Amino acid sequence: MKRIAPLAALAVLMVGPCPGQSHAAPADKPPLRVLSIGNSFSASLCRYLPAMAADSGEKLEFCNLFIGGCSLRRHAGNVAKAGADPAFAPYDVTWFRAEDPAHPAKFRSNIPQMLATQKWDVVTLQQASHESWKPESFHPWADALVATVRSLAPDAEIVWHETWSYNAADARIGGKFPDWPFDQAGMYARVETNALALAREFGFRVIPVGLAVQKRRAALAAAGPVFDPATLSPGDSIDLKGEPVGALGWKDGRISGDTIHLNRSGEYLQAATWLGFLFDRDVRELSFAPEGAGDDETRAALRAAAQDALDEAKTRGWQDFAPKKAAPPVLRARRVDSECEFIVPDLDSFTFVSVTNGVVDAGTTPPLDDRDLSYYFDCAYDDQCLCVMVLVADDDRQSDSCPEGAVSCPAWDDDAVEIFLDGEFARLPDSRADGGVHLKHGGEFTLVANGAAMSDFSGYPKTFVPLMDLDRLKAAQASTNAWWSGIVTEIPKGPGETVPNALSYTFVIPWAAMGRTNAPERIGFNIGVQDDDGGGRRNHALYWTGNPARPFSDESAFGVLVFED
Repeated sequence: MKRIAPLAALAVLMVGPCPGQSHAAPADKPPLRVLSIGNSFSASLCRYLPAMAADSGEKLEFCNLFIGGCSLRRHAGNVAKAGADPAFAPYDVTWFRAEDPAHPAKFRSNIPQMLATQKWDVVTLQQASHESWKPESFHPWADALVATVRSLAPDAEIVWHETWSYNAADARIGGKFPDWPFDQAGMYARVETNALALAREFGFRVIPVGLAVQKRRAALAAAGPVFDPATLSPGDSIDLKGEPVGALGWKDGRISGDTIHLNRSGEYLQAATWLGFLFDRDVRELSFAPEGAGDDETRAALRAAAQDALDEAKTRGWQDFAPKKAAPPVLRARRVDSECEFIVPDLDSFTFVSVTNGVVDAGTTPPLDDRDLSYYFDCAYDDQCLCVMVLVADDDRQSDSCPEGAVSCPAWDDDAVEIFLDGEFARLPDSRADGGVHLKHGGEFTLVANGAAMSDFSGYPKTFVPLMDLDRLKAAQASTNAWWSGIVTEIPKGPGETVPNALSYTFVIPWAAMGRTNAPERIGFNIGVQDDDGGGRRNHALYWTGNPARPFSDESAFGVLVFED
């Protein structure tokens, strides 16, 4: 991931030109290209940010993707839909070019298309305001979005846009909604906590707009009475007293209007915070004076609040988070005397995978719940084979892409279980690179719910024989002992009572299929379960672990399977 180097400040911006001093960007310097995957809380930047950058001598190309109230979950779902249908265009795009910031291009598109349309320097993400205070609303959808950005715009720096708390007149933070147990300050505290938790996890820098709003509120409180809806009676003049959020009036004897979006002064504050962040500028020196953003004194106070937030964010380390590289999960396989009938479906020994602890393929949507898709798995081995049993809960079984008996088919578009093996523990970033030469040490082995199979992405494609066809399996292994087998069965009782609508997928994969003669100390290992709801293309893909952008081929993010003596 590329970090954007701050632009060196050449001089203090003056109202008039000063010999030898200028903030104008060199004529041949390319613009900073910024793509915002957002909603109305990023659309508010369109009013002032492009013009403010141009007025300040900075070259900025700013593009905003807008769906009102769009959450991380919805963004991630839209990515998956665009993967299935490139014509899917749910976003209103507003694209400001540096050379003409007053006339943006407007059209509709989707996230993958916009990420790939040109090289971006910065891509910003944010959570919908109504979800921003809920820690459970970020994963796994943020993971899927980050994986998509890093896959399609690998040179871009991903930055987190911190949003703000609502106007005090909003009923949800006024104590009338028990599901929102906080006031304005309490909402912001939660927004900040969640933003910083995500930034630490992924190594994002943070644009501290929410903090800037709080700085403005604190300055207003220090100067005199602030806006307090509790002090108003119906018909009273509503004076926000400088509050940067909201546009209010009276309706049916109650305060009504917008309590969540920035007003003109708030939009100026937001733009100044972004400009200072993107170009490492002291925004107190700016002279941009658009209509609607207040008088000179108000604009100076807004720029001061923005700079205070930028300075505090630096002091508190908000711009210094390094991504954490999690250690891969480790699982121990049990040694058995012979063959897979010795794997007993005792759930105490199984590993459980669901949407809350697994990895969702960035090209699909997360399962709705555990009944929609979840699974248990266990591993055992003997001198000849690795044995894997997977118990899958799925409330809608589909096998319309692979006919029964097939040994080469698009198994990923049916209900299917995939086993991924890195038999030499090379942990390569792409096991399928270099013509797939590494696949002779393992690769992918797949069973479909109807008993079809696929091993095209292994060193031994089309080498499957059903587990119950022992004579055929023995004959096949007479020519090469790399043939693998498996079986899919119903589980009506026992674990099936704990795993609703369960199918059992049992794999028997010989060590020879990994280029080995016996069990090693360890291998790279992953499991993916594909889920097709309603027929056609897959809907969900849930992995034990891995890189959401390429959980099937990025062995560096596989788990580790260790073999006991």
